[in-house]
Amino acid sequence: MSDPTWDTSKENFQPLKKGRDPRRMDEATNMRQGERVSKIQDERSAFWDAIAKYEGDDPLEVWVRFIKWTEQTFTSGGRESEVLPLLERCTRELQEVPRYKDDARYLRIWVKYADCCK
Repeated sequence: MSDPTWDTSKENFQPLKKGRDPRRMDEATNMRQGERVSKIQDERSAFWDAIAKYEGDDPLEVWVRFIKWTEQTFTSGGRESEVLPLLERCTRELQEVPRYKDDARYLRIWVKYADCCK
């Protein structure tokens, strides 16, 4: 990260409570729009495939990574980011899983969901 061009356009980045990854911010400002859209679509598809094909004992782990990726990737927030529908789908799909009733990660997702619904 030799030239942090994101610094000149940082007012376009929606702040996150835990901060943003500067590498992601730099990547977002340096990549051509077509390349960026293609990369985002590929990465999003990979996450949905990972969720659909997951056979392990902790599907929440994939959801947590997907939510974090979405928050970091879509720098300006708004409808484009799809954070709200993602949080809603995660909470609905895992609400009947007993092991997540006391899981702090799942609770954090509910809190993020509530914050988005304000």
